Amino acid sequence: MRFGVSMTEPLVSVILIGYQDEARIGRALASIQGQTLRSLEIIVVNDASTDGTESVIRAAMAADPRIRYERLPINSGGCGVPRNVGLALARAPWVMFCDSDDELEMHACANLLDTAEELSADVVCGTAERIDVHSGEATRWRPDLHEETTVFTAFDPRLLYDTIVPNKIFRRDFLIGNSIRFPEGVLFEDQPFTVACLLAADRVAAIAPVVYRWYVDKGAEEGSITQGRAQTRNARDRIAVNRLIDAMLIDRPDWQWAKAVKFLRHEGYLYLSTLLEAADESALAIAAEFNSYLRSIPVDAYWLVRPMLRVAFFHLLSGDLEGVRRAMLFERWGAVIDGRLVVDEDRVLFDHDPGIEILGRSSRDWLDITELRLIDLPFEMRRYLHTLDVYERDGKDVTVTVRTRDQWGDLAGVSASLAWCDGRGFAVLFLPLELRRHDGDTLVWSGKGRLELAPCRIVSRGDRGTLRVVLADGQRSNASPVRTQCAPSSFDLGSLARAPGAAGVREERRERAELAWMATGEARGFAPLVRRLLTRTIPPPNPGVPGIANRVLIAYLPLSDLPDPWRQFPFDLDAWNDRFGARAVLLLGGEHMPAVPFRMRGWAWDVRRMPVDRVITASSIVVTDDPLLIAVHPDAIAYRPDRGATRYLLPAVQSAVSDQETLFDVIDAHLGGC
Repeated sequence: MRFGVSMTEPLVSVILIGYQDEARIGRALASIQGQTLRSLEIIVVNDASTDGTESVIRAAMAADPRIRYERLPINSGGCGVPRNVGLALARAPWVMFCDSDDELEMHACANLLDTAEELSADVVCGTAERIDVHSGEATRWRPDLHEETTVFTAFDPRLLYDTIVPNKIFRRDFLIGNSIRFPEGVLFEDQPFTVACLLAADRVAAIAPVVYRWYVDKGAEEGSITQGRAQTRNARDRIAVNRLIDAMLIDRPDWQWAKAVKFLRHEGYLYLSTLLEAADESALAIAAEFNSYLRSIPVDAYWLVRPMLRVAFFHLLSGDLEGVRRAMLFERWGAVIDGRLVVDEDRVLFDHDPGIEILGRSSRDWLDITELRLIDLPFEMRRYLHTLDVYERDGKDVTVTVRTRDQWGDLAGVSASLAWCDGRGFAVLFLPLELRRHDGDTLVWSGKGRLELAPCRIVSRGDRGTLRVVLADGQRSNASPVRTQCAPSSFDLGSLARAPGAAGVREERRERAELAWMATGEARGFAPLVRRLLTRTIPPPNPGVPGIANRVLIAYLPLSDLPDPWRQFPFDLDAWNDRFGARAVLLLGGEHMPAVPFRMRGWAWDVRRMPVDRVITASSIVVTDDPLLIAVHPDAIAYRPDRGATRYLLPAVQSAVSDQETLFDVIDAHLGGC
C-alpha cells in the first residue's frame, strides 16, 4: 500500500538519530509519521541518551507500529555509528535520514521516491531549507542546484556543495553493493558518505521541492555539531573528513580540483569567519589545524576565491591571526575595511607588502585587491569601520567615544555625529561628535550631551533601525554602522532628547557587532501629534544621511504574466551582498514573484507591498522585461526570458553593453554611470 500503512513491505526506511534531545525529537518523529507516503519503516536510534528522549520515543511507538527502536549502550560521540546501526536494521528498498533537531517536509518521502523510481536514479536530493529558530527566517540551501529537476550522469562540481545527507534518498542495494557506510569517530560524516555515493552512482537527480527543514540556532552557546565551529575538535574532524575525501578522489583530477575550490569557498570561509570572535587561544588552535591542510591545496585554487578571502588565507598561512581578522571583517561585515589600502605601482594592496613568499607566490600577489576597486569608491559609498568604545549615561547626558579607521587617508577636516537611523537610513536622533585626536589612520571622536531629535521626526512604538556615524565634508556625507563590544543599554528617550513625551528606546548588539535600536513606547501629547502628521505628509529630512545609507536603488520588476519558469527568483542574495552590498540596495517587487523570500538579508529588500510607481521613481536602475518600463526608464535593463536558465540580461536599446554579459556584469556596467 503506497499511501496506507503496510509493515510487511515498506517502501522507505527513515532512520532518525538523536542524543539528549527530548525537547525536539518528538517534533522530528511526528514529521516522519505524518508523511503523505505512509508505507514507511521508521527506525529510531537513541545514541545512549540519559534524559527523557527514550520516553518520547516509546510514547510514539505505542501509537504507531511502523516505529522500530534501538538504543546504543554507549554514546558514540557523533552521527556515524547510529546511522550505520540504522542502515543495518533497514529493510526497505530505499533509505532516508533525519536528525532529531530537524524535520522532514510532509511530502518529502513521496517526492524523493517518485523521482527516484521515475528517473531510475541511485540517489535523489531535494531542497533543504535552513530556518533560524529565533527569527523564523528561511533560506534555501544551494538553490542553484535545485531550480528544477535535473539528472546528473557525469561529474558536475555543483554536487560537491550539497553533501548533507537528510535531504536525500538512497537506493539501499546501491549502498550495500558499493560497501558505502558512514565513517565513525569523526564529525561531518555526511561529506565522505555523500561523495562516495556521487562517485559510485550511475544517475543522481536533484529536485526543486523542499524536503528537509534544517533548524539553525545562531545564538546557541552549545550549538549542534554543524554549528560548533569554535571547537578545536570540530576543526580537526573537518580536516580529517576532507583528507578521507581526497583519498577517494586520488584518480579523479577533475573532482580533486573542484573539491579544492569548494573547500576554500565553503569550509575555509566558515572557519576563517569563526576566528573573528573566537578567543585567541581557541582561534590559534583552529588556525593550526587548518594551516597544514591549506598547504596541500594547489596554489592556483586560491585565485578562484574572492580577493579579500584570499588575503585572509595568506595571513593564516603566514601565522598572522590579526591579519586574518582584518580581512574577514571585510568578508563578514559587508565590505568594512580595517586595514590600510596601499597603492603599489599599478596595484592596490591590503596593507603593506611584507616581502615574503607563500606556496611559491609573492605576498604582493596574495595581497593584491585591485579588482575590488576600493581605492576609487566615492566618499558616500565607503564602508568605514567605526568602533564605539564608550557609551554611558549620566542623568540627562549621554557620553560616547568612537574610533574611526581612516583607510583612505582623507578624513582630515570632516565633521561627525552619532545618528540613530531608521530602516530607510534617515536620521531620527543624533549627537554631535568632536575630534579629540588623529593618530595615523585612526580618528578618535567624543560626544556628550542630550540627543537631538531631527525636525519633522517622531519616534513611535515599533520603530527600529541602526546606529551610524555620519561623516560630512560640506558637500558629501557618509553613514556607516557603528560596531561595538560594549554591553547595550535601555534608556528613557524622553529624559535625554529635546522632545516632550518621546518614546523609550531599547538598543541591542546584533550580528556583525552592529548596534540596533527599537522604540519601546509611544510618544504622547500635542507636539508629538503634530510631528507625526508632518512625518506622514512631508518627506523626512536627512541631516547628513543621503539616500538609503548611500546606496544606489536597483529594482527587479518582471512582467506580472511571465510564465514559469521565468517567474523563479533569479538572485542569489549572498552573491548579491558580496558583490553589491557596499554600493546598492536590491528592491524586489510584484505579487507575481512567489519565490521571493519574504524576509531579506543584507541589502536586498522585499517591496512587494509598495506601489510599483513609487519603486520605479525611487530606483536608479530597473531590471525588467516590461516594454513600457524599458521605453520610459533611462536605466532599464531588459530581462530576456527566452535566454533560458542562464538568465542572461540584455541592456536597453540605447546601451552598448554586450548581450553575453551576465546579470551582475550588466548591473556593474550600469552602476559605473550612477
